[in-house]
Amino acid sequence: MKPITATEVKESWETPEWRQAEKKGMEIWDRVMDAFLTTILNTIKEGSMNVGFDNFVPWWRVVAILQPNSSAAARYREKAENEGRLVNISAGRKRRSIIVTDTNQAIISSVAPETLLGRLEAKRIEELPNPKLCWGA
Repeated sequence: MKPITATEVKESWETPEWRQAEKKGMEIWDRVMDAFLTTILNTIKEGSMNVGFDNFVPWWRVVAILQPNSSAAARYREKAENEGRLVNISAGRKRRSIIVTDTNQAIISSVAPETLLGRLEAKRIEELPNPKLCWGA
């Protein structure tokens, strides 16, 4: 059996049939990746709470929602900023709340604390187990 040279391999790859197969494979790959990324994004959105401008935080990580104009919240924000734990997602808008997570991150949001609390409570209610299933009521 005669060995195949690199030139012969290259020539076989440059056929129109190969290019067509490669293009079709890339189209399939693109569709698979789009579906995969859409699934991941939907999973993140389902288990997370919108904190403004399509930014999401896992609702179970939220420990506190603070008013940014209190002196305690200002000290906490300043300390978090100095330690590199501050995330500003207000997009240049007025600071309306500071979200504290169980990982000790401080997230500045332009969404009002009352709105965030409503979203958090809605997520918690969605995730609570059905009492009929738990206690047989």
